[in-house]
Amino acid sequence: MSWQNEKQLKEVLGMLHASLRGDNEQQMKVYKKLQQLRGNQEFNQYLAFIISSMKKEPEQIRQQAGLLLKNNIHESYERMDPKVRNYIKLKVLQTIGDESKKIRKTIGHIVTTAASKDKLKGWQPVLKELLKMLESNKYEHVDGAFNALCKICEDEPERLDSQDLGRPLNTMLPLFIKFFVHPKEPIRRYALGAVNQFLGPNMPQALRANMTGYLKGLFVLTKDSSVQIRKRICQAFVLLLDNEVNALLPHLKKVMEFMITSTGDKNEEVALEACEFWTSVCEQQVHNNLDPAILNSYLRVLVPILLKGMVYSPLDLIGRMGADEDDSHVPDREQDIAPRHHSAKVSSYNGSGGDDWDDDDEDASDWNLRKCAAAALDTLATVYKDELLPFLLPMLQKSLDKKTEWQIQEAGILALGAIADGCFSGVSKHLHHLIPYLIGQLKHPKPLIRSITCWTLSRYAKWVVKGKDDDEKYFKPLMVQLLQRVLDKNKAVQEAACSAFAILEE
Repeated sequence: MSWQNEKQLKEVLGMLHASLRGDNEQQMKVYKKLQQLRGNQEFNQYLAFIISSMKKEPEQIRQQAGLLLKNNIHESYERMDPKVRNYIKLKVLQTIGDESKKIRKTIGHIVTTAASKDKLKGWQPVLKELLKMLESNKYEHVDGAFNALCKICEDEPERLDSQDLGRPLNTMLPLFIKFFVHPKEPIRRYALGAVNQFLGPNMPQALRANMTGYLKGLFVLTKDSSVQIRKRICQAFVLLLDNEVNALLPHLKKVMEFMITSTGDKNEEVALEACEFWTSVCEQQVHNNLDPAILNSYLRVLVPILLKGMVYSPLDLIGRMGADEDDSHVPDREQDIAPRHHSAKVSSYNGSGGDDWDDDDEDASDWNLRKCAAAALDTLATVYKDELLPFLLPMLQKSLDKKTEWQIQEAGILALGAIADGCFSGVSKHLHHLIPYLIGQLKHPKPLIRSITCWTLSRYAKWVVKGKDDDEKYFKPLMVQLLQRVLDKNKAVQEAACSAFAILEE
């Protein structure tokens, strides 16, 4: 190329190598020099040349060149000479099927960034070239093209359905659906992920027109052994239920059976995505008149799975390391005493402005299977009320037995709090026994049980307060124990006790 200078190329390569070795001070100097070169037209061409053509260079060097190029395109694409832009486009498209997976991914980012900067219209051939590569017999070409296409679908969903571009989705979506049965798992995952990008409220007509084929492909993939694919299928069914419920209705029995199995999946990521489905079903019943009988026959199987999902997993306990220890002597950090503003993932549906769902003192942003299962049980209780109790109460009785493992006891106490609003009428008949049990659990040696017990007791505060004739039996013992827990040796218990105390006062 006429612009290429061997000395300058070596200089750029030298800087890239230096940026990945040496001490921090040296790396910072190189980084600043690379930043200064961002606006240099030839510099961006060298970066494109290094990642695409210098295949004898270490993978890390090529990837570093690609990442710098992507950032430069993002920051200064509009100021690049059209010849430079065209050169970059040419080189990256030539490298889509690189033998290195890391390089293919980096190239995908470059392609997507440039295509977005061009608003697709300024680089229309890119879609045609990428779709053509999907027909290749070489796996690396298909993988690289799908990687880039997925990113474009994620970044430019509206433009892909625009009349100005000739609605490329009309061609893309049916082609993607065909790849649901590809023998290679990454390709199936790419294809499913790309189509799922369009499952939102503004679902394009192209997907609606191919809904039969899409659903058929989903049901084939329900038997897939890949965790990531099963996770994406669960996400798809939740989004379809929220945005295109009529398309799902003829298949709802099959969908529910799959989602029940997935809610109990050994992989927590799959279980969490599936668990979201049950809250969506309840929302459809309340807001869109979905027949409650559709789910009714599955409750006996579903509720035990939800209860199991509410038990702290070993990973949960590792993440909460320290929450099960005496820490009142440890000075508070600034974030420990900052005001908290809890927001519910799910709130009651009775329109009365009831309490938001919040199971305990954990960070509300830390959404996990335990919380999702509890929220699902809460919404089921709101819709089905005391109909849940014939098969829920026997399981709770076993969970709350003091001879069971403490994690199972803790989950049972959480479940009892979760159904407080929806099943209050039926549960109130048992509160004469349950409230003393819970007050006793405030003395449990495990702080996590003491903490969740404070929350569950607060959910039944109205029953305790209204029983004026039983002050000596329920109200006073509860107040005494909560005051003691305010002085607990564990900070999380202290906070839970203060919250419960405030609710009692209200």
